[in-house]
Amino acid sequence: LVSAYAGITAAPALGGEARDASRTVPRGILLGWGAALVLYAIVTSALFHVAPWWMVEALLKGGYSNYVTAPGLIGVVAPHWVSAALNIVIALVVGKTLIPQLMITSRMAFGFAEDGLFPRVLTRVSARRVPVGALVLPALLASLFLAQSVFIAWSVGVIVRSVAVLLIWFLVAIG
Repeated sequence: LVSAYAGITAAPALGGEARDASRTVPRGILLGWGAALVLYAIVTSALFHVAPWWMVEALLKGGYSNYVTAPGLIGVVAPHWVSAALNIVIALVVGKTLIPQLMITSRMAFGFAEDGLFPRVLTRVSARRVPVGALVLPALLASLFLAQSVFIAWSVGVIVRSVAVLLIWFLVAIG
C-alpha cells in the first residue's frame, strides 16, 4: 500500500509549475509525508488488530514469511477472494505509478546532478535534448529492485523504497 503514497513525490518535480513554490511545495511535501505516516499507521494497526503480533511471529518462525504482508495476512484471516482482490488493487496501483515514478525519478536525478549531488554525467542530454543518463539510472535501479523482489523477497524492496521515499520527502521539506 505504501507504493500508492509515492505518487506524492511528484511535488518536487512540479515545483517549477507551482504558485509560490518556495512556500507551497515544502508544505505539501510535509503534509504528504504526514498523511503517508498516518495512513500507514492506520493500515498497520488494522492488520495487527486482525492478525496479532504473536501470530505474525509464529508465521515468521514457521517459515511462512510470504504471509507476513498485507495481502498475505488478509488471506490468512479472510476469504481467499478478498486477498485476491487486494492483490489486484495493489497491482493496479503499482502499475499506475510505474511510468510516472520513472519520469519523476529521472527529473530528480537530473536536478541532483545539476546541483552536484549526483555525478555530472547524468546532466548529459542526447541530440534531441533527452537526459539519457538520468532516465537510464532509475530504469537500472528499478530492474535491480525487480530482480531482488523476484529472487529474494519483495517485502525487502518495499521497505527500502518506503524508507527512501519518506527520507527524500523529509529532506526536501527541510531544505
